[in-house]
Amino acid sequence: MQVRGVKPAQLIRGGPGSGKTSHLVEAVAEAVGEGISPARILWLTLDRAAQYQQRAWLSRRSAEIGRSIIPVIETYEDIARQILEESPRYGGRGIIRPHGERLLVGEVIREVTSSARYYRAEAIRTSPQFRDDVADFIAELKRYKIDARTFRYEVIPQLPQAEALADLADIYERYQQRLREADIYDLRGIIWLALLALEDEAPTTWQSRYDLIVADDLQDATALQIELLAALCGPQTGLVVAYEPAQAIYRFRGAVEDPAALLCSLMPDRSFSHHNIQASQPGRMPPPIARIAQRFAQDWEIGGLLVGRCEASGDSSLCVYHTFAEELVGVGDQIIELLRQRKHAPEQIAVIARSSEQVEAARQHLAQRGIPVCGQEAAAGMWTASNLLNNIVTLLVYLRERDRYPTAQRQRELMQANLALYRLISTTEDDLAVAKLCRNLQQRRKFLLAEQSNFSLGLLNDWAEAIKEALGLAEEQPLAAMRVLLKRTGLLRKISVNMPPEVGQALAALFKNLEEVNKAFVKVANKSLSWEQIRSVIELSRQQPFFAGGGGVKVLLAHEARGVEAEVVYLLGLSEGAFPARVANSQLLAEETIKALRERARQQLSIPTGVLPLAHFSDVTGEARAEEARLFYNCLTRATKKLVISCHLEEDGAEVGPSEFLATVLPVDFVLGSVDEQRSVDFECVFGGLAKQARGGRVSHQDCPVTLCVGRPSQLADQELCEPEPVSRPRSSTVPILAELVPDWPLSASSINRYLSCPRRFFFEKLLNLPTEDPAVFLYGNLIHQIMALVNQLPPVQRTQQQIQEVIDQVFAQHRDEFASPYSYQVYYTQARRALQAYAETDFFTEESLAQERCFAIRLTDGDGKAHLFRGRIDHVVPDGDQVAIVDYKSGKVDGAAALRRSFCYRADDTAKEPSEKNYQLPLYALGWQKTTGGRVRRLCLQSLNPTVSPPCRRSCVEVVSDSEPPGGESITTEELEAIARYLAELARTIKQRPGFEGHPPREGCTTYFACPYVLICSEAEPS
Repeated sequence: MQVRGVKPAQLIRGGPGSGKTSHLVEAVAEAVGEGISPARILWLTLDRAAQYQQRAWLSRRSAEIGRSIIPVIETYEDIARQILEESPRYGGRGIIRPHGERLLVGEVIREVTSSARYYRAEAIRTSPQFRDDVADFIAELKRYKIDARTFRYEVIPQLPQAEALADLADIYERYQQRLREADIYDLRGIIWLALLALEDEAPTTWQSRYDLIVADDLQDATALQIELLAALCGPQTGLVVAYEPAQAIYRFRGAVEDPAALLCSLMPDRSFSHHNIQASQPGRMPPPIARIAQRFAQDWEIGGLLVGRCEASGDSSLCVYHTFAEELVGVGDQIIELLRQRKHAPEQIAVIARSSEQVEAARQHLAQRGIPVCGQEAAAGMWTASNLLNNIVTLLVYLRERDRYPTAQRQRELMQANLALYRLISTTEDDLAVAKLCRNLQQRRKFLLAEQSNFSLGLLNDWAEAIKEALGLAEEQPLAAMRVLLKRTGLLRKISVNMPPEVGQALAALFKNLEEVNKAFVKVANKSLSWEQIRSVIELSRQQPFFAGGGGVKVLLAHEARGVEAEVVYLLGLSEGAFPARVANSQLLAEETIKALRERARQQLSIPTGVLPLAHFSDVTGEARAEEARLFYNCLTRATKKLVISCHLEEDGAEVGPSEFLATVLPVDFVLGSVDEQRSVDFECVFGGLAKQARGGRVSHQDCPVTLCVGRPSQLADQELCEPEPVSRPRSSTVPILAELVPDWPLSASSINRYLSCPRRFFFEKLLNLPTEDPAVFLYGNLIHQIMALVNQLPPVQRTQQQIQEVIDQVFAQHRDEFASPYSYQVYYTQARRALQAYAETDFFTEESLAQERCFAIRLTDGDGKAHLFRGRIDHVVPDGDQVAIVDYKSGKVDGAAALRRSFCYRADDTAKEPSEKNYQLPLYALGWQKTTGGRVRRLCLQSLNPTVSPPCRRSCVEVVSDSEPPGGESITTEELEAIARYLAELARTIKQRPGFEGHPPREGCTTYFACPYVLICSEAEPS
């Protein structure tokens, strides 16, 4: 049905929360009420996230009026694809998605680099970052309809970096040639191609297909998208568009500065009516939030219309924390309190952060505390599925390449392959069965995989056969090899039975994506994806945003918050360098080249005013900061009742200031002082730089705008909202694993400390001997101990700086081939030289030595009379009068004697000063020395071998006194040593009687947003 008496095209502009999207929904409802079929209404969106959100808006309105008004909702790329499919000239051609596009660009780079003038270095040729930069650059050229020939002959002549530009032109031409030869097109050039198809053929079919076209968020549309929108509108097509330039957050993607003017210029025969939604009309933001947003927009000169203000009550607050980890805890506390009081449903709460790392950490933290998170199941499913495939890739790549690896690299790859295989096997077997298998192989000095070409998996014959079959396909058909391993080993069956359905769904989606990319890649490159390319596609697919619905707190990247509304919004990480984010310019071309390219493109190609050529390669700091300001403004305006902004003032141990954005959102009579002014304030409040009426700091908390700070900690409850459902696999036995495997298994101080911090990690590291760190770290530690032992064997009078240098050279030369690369060797060699040279300048360098690397084994008896074996190795023993001092080397900082004493054992008066980590190593060494030699220990010392700490190479010592002597803050009595021995024996009994090794107490030490080498296989971890 055609629209009668077509109204002028409507351009609707309004501030955040003023109801722009509601106006579009009402325009659709009105058109349907006038008799237009929803199938003849097109709603254009910028991406899948907006498509999902706008469908939800329309569904709610349909439920209110009792009839469906849901139109055809498509992205600009979807419409372009439909145009090409119906085109006689372009129809039937294949399509390559951005994943495959990047891989194809990488292939082309390798081809043309041999003739390259500028980009010749292998490090550049093989860099994924360089590959992605070039792919983005080609996409930028297509965004402004610059083909390879135009780029070479009209744009780049006589510009700076001529050789670099010529190399890029070669890559662009070869890339386009590959696409033509394969009769295929790429997704990021699809709109340009669709416009060419409409120009070549009569466009009336498409211009008469829809009676009404609706477009939201036009401020983030590119010139090509606006041109496509204009091309779809016929003389009788209704058009309703909403936009607000102040909310433009995608200028770096080429968003137009003045979209309304460009649209009008493309449709000169149409009349347009401009509507500004006035601030006096009811909006959705309470006055406190609206005032903050408006003040920020004014101070940062964002412009735009006033925000939509309503009469509802609301509030805003600022919270300050030491670290980002504490910030997550504080936000979690507040969300738990809101949910416990039933003031807000989980789906009415949103958490927004600027970086993907912060979003990931927030999602994990909230989920681990039992707070429902929107899309958490889907994200966890993708996480599990992608790691499962990565483990298969790691295993098969190692087995194919191991005979070609250098010795040091083969050892490192073997450790990774063994860990990958354990992760896979543990998916199908319970922990006790796998522990028995590992222990059986270890007793025969083997592991799951050996270094020899012919391997056997012992009891797991089905795995051995499946791996051999997969290896036969791995060279020519990598994806088929992966499928064999999934099916023949029972992984697929176990996943469907024992894991949430989201894992199976994510695995199917990943494989579908891999197959699509592989199919297109075979067509354009005449070969299948390599293993490295498969890994790259898995990683790229894993990074794609998910738009799953369902209840739960929304945890969003700042750019994903466009169009989102929530009653309560937590805006995280407003710290220096995080928001606004630091400008990350591409390293592809120099700044002056980008500027020259922009100017030439504008002159030669008549790019309209308001369109910024090559926007992705932003080189203007002010421009990037303006983009960040608009992004922050958009985040500020997402809350309808409560807005909580938070920051932290310490990052990786270094101080960071609050974001400069905070100075504006605080009350008008507060200003943000400089870092120097903050340090000069003798006040415990971490936000001391905030001063009322003038700079210089505060003198009390009275009228302080900061609701939470170190000086006044949060009083919110820190209990969990609910007990999360267990995610560990059902165990086939309740028999204690350790007692079942080795009844008299020896313990050490390191294994005790590992158990106390995380029992699951104790199980992986100490029982299964799974690799934990880069082998270079272990190698460096062993070499330092060898060097110290050789130096201490020399008489003190023979020890010199030259002598110690000779020992370092000798030891490192013997182990040179064990390092993964010459660079790694040089890094650790230099580190050892600095450490030992600093140690040689101390008074301890020339002391006598009684023993080096002394091993001992003792038995400690528990309350039931059962003896438990303990082992250890003492680094260094020196005489101390008629007694000895035991010295343990440390590569990091060493605290003072009082702190060292408190870490040994605790007295009643020490509870307030209890350290975060217990240290039973030195007391156990003292017991071992006394019981094996009969000698007496006078001091227990830690010796730092780190020259970068202050003071360098420090030694801290605790006196061992008799029971008759009064203990002090830097001494320990022999009676207390015996008490520690009894405690260790009881702890050994507890460990050996433990059925499994879940958290003790549950989840202790399991904060997965901090690094843990076993997070991928731990049943306690729930990362997304």
